[in-house]
Amino acid sequence: MTGNTSYLESLATTANSFVAAYGQFAYLGAVCTNFPDCMANPFPVTASGIYILGSGSISSSTVHNGGNGIILDGNASVTLTGNSIYNNKIGLTDNASGASAGSVIGNSIYQNQAIFSVGGIGISFTTFSGTLTANNVYDNSAEGVTLGSAGNILTSNNIFMNMAGGIVFTNNNNIVTSNTVSYNSTDGMSIFSNDNSMTSNIVSYNGGNGMSISATGNSITSNNIGNNASDGIILSDASSDNTLTANAIYSNSTNGIESDDSPNNTLTSNNVYSNGEAGINLADPDQSGQNYDTVLTSNTVSGNSGDGIDADASYVTLLMFNTVSGNSTAGIIFTDTNNTGNNFDNTFTSNTVSGNTNDGIDMEIGRASCR
Repeated sequence: MTGNTSYLESLATTANSFVAAYGQFAYLGAVCTNFPDCMANPFPVTASGIYILGSGSISSSTVHNGGNGIILDGNASVTLTGNSIYNNKIGLTDNASGASAGSVIGNSIYQNQAIFSVGGIGISFTTFSGTLTANNVYDNSAEGVTLGSAGNILTSNNIFMNMAGGIVFTNNNNIVTSNTVSYNSTDGMSIFSNDNSMTSNIVSYNGGNGMSISATGNSITSNNIGNNASDGIILSDASSDNTLTANAIYSNSTNGIESDDSPNNTLTSNNVYSNGEAGINLADPDQSGQNYDTVLTSNTVSGNSGDGIDADASYVTLLMFNTVSGNSTAGIIFTDTNNTGNNFDNTFTSNTVSGNTNDGIDMEIGRASCR
């Protein structure tokens, strides 16, 4: 079948009832031809190369040059292994009315292209919740992966050279381990959801921030975040109760870690070095008074082109057992640029501050306890 009005639909309800292997599915699925149709009904059955309503598996197949490559639907278990999915409007997606689950393993999903600004995403899930392992997702015209579903497990995926972000999270409790997210045109990871765990990922050479966090309760541990075009990690929009632990954050164009108007976060045992501006920047750009109760312990902050630790209108901040050395301006500086009065009750305890170009500790205004 080669016409764009044909598609393959599975209605199987048991896991072994639908099996597709070593197939080639090309030019299947109707492609919308005007903007209103694309916006009104982006995922009709007829727009899919393969539409799975139920359970089954697809392996070692190619799905290309169609509408949406593969659409998952129904409360079912689906396994996709070793497929090549490319040059569709969206590579792999689900129907928002379904609640699919399953595994996506070892697939190459690339060069999917938006039509009328709709689509262009490699993997886009709203309800599918499962495991994504060892997939290559690259060179798509929008994001590599967008997850609006909760409880996904992403392991050892390579997500690179996508024209928007690498991975976007908008739902909670995802576990993200040992992925490489690089050379995407904007942020490597954008986290708009709570209670996710990001561990041992490489996030590098992205066109925006390495990780952008606008959420609460996330655990960011042992990641390698370097050479991104903006900040290594940025916390914003009152992000709170996040923990950043044992990350290497280096050679990013602006700050290693930026915390904007975001309280109650804990930074521990991070190595933050050779960034283009401050190593760690605690800021209150909106003068919201949300820059408080940050805990920095046992971090090494060195060789940054600006201050080691720069806190503006920051209060009730604890700095303990940090090593701050060899930074191009001050080691630690506390200011109140907009005269908010929010620079008080900060505590500096047992920090080692040495070899910085300007002051070791510069307390321009406010009050602090140093011991």
